[in-house]
Amino acid sequence: MKRVLLAVVLLLGVSACGNSDVTMGGEFTTMKQCISTIEAKVGPLKMSVDTPTEIIGTTSTGRLFSCKRAETAAPGTSYRGWYLVAG
Repeated sequence: MKRVLLAVVLLLGVSACGNSDVTMGGEFTTMKQCISTIEAKVGPLKMSVDTPTEIIGTTSTGRLFSCKRAETAAPGTSYRGWYLVAG
């Protein structure tokens, strides 16, 4: 519950700033691949929430990112990641 609240507060903070950020994202086979891909695109990451199933934080530019485990029947376990960039 605290992680969801933190994510909502962070998202509202970004929205309140009036940024025209664009969300970039994808699906990955491992959490490490998700984090590595985002880090390669935007630079060093600062983690605020770091659990085996979810990582949330900010990029080197202060924008949000997230990688979260997603389990579905068809593809099985995957990780969905997204990050914000200036629009």
